[in-house]
Amino acid sequence: MKMNNLNIIANYLFSNPGARYKQITQHLCKQKSREWGPGQYCRYFTDPIYKGDVRYAHRLWSKTSCGGWMLTLKGMCYVTGDINAPAA
Repeated sequence: MKMNNLNIIANYLFSNPGARYKQITQHLCKQKSREWGPGQYCRYFTDPIYKGDVRYAHRLWSKTSCGGWMLTLKGMCYVTGDINAPAA
């Protein structure tokens, strides 16, 4: 099964609850064979700028009081049985 970015992030957060933005985006870049850079994949963790854009943060995952991210119940639906994200 080919995983999209949402599946990759959800699987990582499932295995690494409380992970920081940088850890998550570095993992996503590694899975996509891309070089990581600041701001990479930020759209998955910020509120949309334009009306009608999809909102992922605070719907599929939410920020914890310590600054990390955790899956929400809706985000759990994106976790696949192919969880290969090693613990950080």
